[in-house]
Amino acid sequence: MEIYKLIDDVNGYFVFEKGQNMVLVDTGSPYSFHCGPEPLSICYSTCVTGNRGDISAMSQRLHNLIEKDLTLAPLRSMIEGFTLESLVTLLQSRHGQSLAKALGINLDVLQAAKQGDAKMKAKVLGVDFDGISKHVGVPITTILGTDNLSKYKIVIDKIRNQIMFDQEEIPFDGTSVPAEKFGDCMALNVKVNGVARKLLLDTGITVSYADMVWLDGCVDKGRRIDYHPLADYYTVSVYRALMEFGGRNNQVKFGVLPEILREKITESIGVESGAVQGILGASILENRRFYIDMASETFCIGSF
Repeated sequence: MEIYKLIDDVNGYFVFEKGQNMVLVDTGSPYSFHCGPEPLSICYSTCVTGNRGDISAMSQRLHNLIEKDLTLAPLRSMIEGFTLESLVTLLQSRHGQSLAKALGINLDVLQAAKQGDAKMKAKVLGVDFDGISKHVGVPITTILGTDNLSKYKIVIDKIRNQIMFDQEEIPFDGTSVPAEKFGDCMALNVKVNGVARKLLLDTGITVSYADMVWLDGCVDKGRRIDYHPLADYYTVSVYRALMEFGGRNNQVKFGVLPEILREKITESIGVESGAVQGILGASILENRRFYIDMASETFCIGSF
């Protein structure tokens, strides 16, 4: 087992430090990204090195776009097994520039990524390390997504302010919350205002979101400015709802899920359009202990 102290004053995120790496735990990202000066290893296995470029994520985004737009079907065979170098060549072509525009790809950034800049490789995939670091408040070097989180049993203890990783079971006393695989991530089955709902577990954001229809009749708490790594800053309406979670009823403030965020998350985690109707952010787990095993779809909240 490996245990790390969670960093304080990071806007409610789960962040720990190992060596020269500052790691953000993000259950809402199927992919891990790394721009640190040294590889990140946990439990004697290397998670991320920064050298792979995580171009598989871009491949998935391209395929998703092509599946939605039949006029792009001829491109399908062109991008099978492409390298970063061939991707640059493709997107700099006359037709490729239209595709790059549709994906929101900055070709200058892509060219820099080709030259080996890990931050730029991540930025091509929509992950802006500088922007995330500014919002979180510490220089994030690594985003640990479900591709690596699923290798471990994990306990995040906000009471003792620590995170534990093990490849074997970790003894844990708590209440099980029904969980299931949701695309490449995990969803929790809870009740919102007495109605059973499925919400994406996303510790890459601090706040929670729900469709407006879920919040009908709830107390209006005004508006707030939120941040998500995939969508930057935006303003949402906020309502207070009653949520049954981990054996207790909680008054939870839900932002109304913006369409731009729904679309980006849907594309990222690989689910059907409209499947994401609610998100549980990290703040719901403040002052709690919880156990997560993504491989066996297990989630438990610690006893009080």
